[in-house]
Amino acid sequence: MPTLAARDHVSGGTMELFDDNFRAGLDGAWDVPPLQPVTVRTAAEGLTVTPADTDPLTGEPAFAPPAEGRGGGPGPGDHLAWVALARGPGGARGFEVPADGTVECAATLSARGLGGARHPFGAAVPDPDGDVRLATAALITMDPLSHVVCDFLLTNTRVHALYERVPFPGERYAAFSYAVPVASRTPGAWHRLSVRYEAGGTRVVWRVEGVEVFRVDRPGLRPADRGGLLLDHGGEEGEPVRLGRMVPALGLLTLLDGAGPDGRGLVRPAAGSGTWFDPRVGAPREQEFVGDDDLLKQSAWRPGAVLGARRVTVRAEVDSGVRGS
Repeated sequence: MPTLAARDHVSGGTMELFDDNFRAGLDGAWDVPPLQPVTVRTAAEGLTVTPADTDPLTGEPAFAPPAEGRGGGPGPGDHLAWVALARGPGGARGFEVPADGTVECAATLSARGLGGARHPFGAAVPDPDGDVRLATAALITMDPLSHVVCDFLLTNTRVHALYERVPFPGERYAAFSYAVPVASRTPGAWHRLSVRYEAGGTRVVWRVEGVEVFRVDRPGLRPADRGGLLLDHGGEEGEPVRLGRMVPALGLLTLLDGAGPDGRGLVRPAAGSGTWFDPRVGAPREQEFVGDDDLLKQSAWRPGAVLGARRVTVRAEVDSGVRGS
């Protein structure tokens, strides 16, 4: 059974806020919104989440086809195929970040991408096993107030750090998605991953096998390195934000509107779903795409990904002022 702290506020020292080894599956410790259908299996090695649909050409598990009549192609709302969100104390969404401390989400995960080899995007996807835009499994953390998201995405051959600030209606901040490969892997291999909101939520550090692989020192701001931008939604660059709350999650997703090596996105987003600018240049140059929803329908391409999870923990620590960060 998962262990949950009885309170959300951390007043001193170190506190374990959440600990789940999935022996009871996705029980009351997780919220699972109705997205893509999946099969959830629990065994001695942990949890396995597999798409419930099947690719009719290969027989492999695959995400269900796009909804008829959606029109125009995928947008931000289509990134998540499946997600499970960890519940905080009393069923609250997520965990408070101490103003003078750290909150860390750590997980042991595996993943296997499916269907990438027969994608319909030609030379725009030269490496389907490593392309982060195709189906991936994810360790997700998000701050619901600032809309900053800090993830790990697992393809068949790479672990990627994803940093984004997702667009939100009525907000004018710079919205973007940025990803960088941080480790090599093989399909089905297990990895110890952690995302830490440090220094009271003013710094984020990604670790693989206990080793720092990526960090953001000014959360909320668009990275200066445009070469790693997948998406640029425009907006006004402001001041760094403090991440005041961490919502951990596990997920399966695609980023088909994201830019790749040739600078193009794969599938044009649905009309009216937002603004997309060329990530290599920025506004006002609009993003170019390989195709639209018709390309997916005509190709009958069905991606998928399998997620394995052995354990997820969340811990908080209040800095003593003596130990270095």
